[in-house]
Amino acid sequence: MKGTLNDQPLAELIREISTKGLSGTLRLEHERAQMAVYFHNGHVIYAASNLKTLRLREYLTRKGISTDRVPPQLMAKLADLELAAALVSTGNLRQKDVDVLTEQLVADVLRVALLWTDGTWEFDQRARLNKPVQVNLDT
Repeated sequence: MKGTLNDQPLAELIREISTKGLSGTLRLEHERAQMAVYFHNGHVIYAASNLKTLRLREYLTRKGISTDRVPPQLMAKLADLELAAALVSTGNLRQKDVDVLTEQLVADVLRVALLWTDGTWEFDQRARLNKPVQVNLDT
């Protein structure tokens, strides 16, 4: 399934995917910004963006959370979920704290995407998240 956000806004897409209990990835694109929203049985389990301000590294910096036990060269290369796992394994953060940060990040990604009135979307039921993660987000 694919279309434009002009014809079918993100809120409607989320409602339709949730109502039908679908699993897969909803990819959104607006100008140069891209986002992916992952669903499992109709529930949003994760969302990510290519916008720098919506990346875990940026959240850590803004909140003043120390990442001193993770080597800087590793920090720069890791994707958000890998970085979260590294922060827990090195003892920088507890899993509970990483979960809270991840929930905030996912909510913010969705808030930004919900503002988009134009752009494209594509839902792929075959595309799934590689890492096991599930945020508690009430859409």
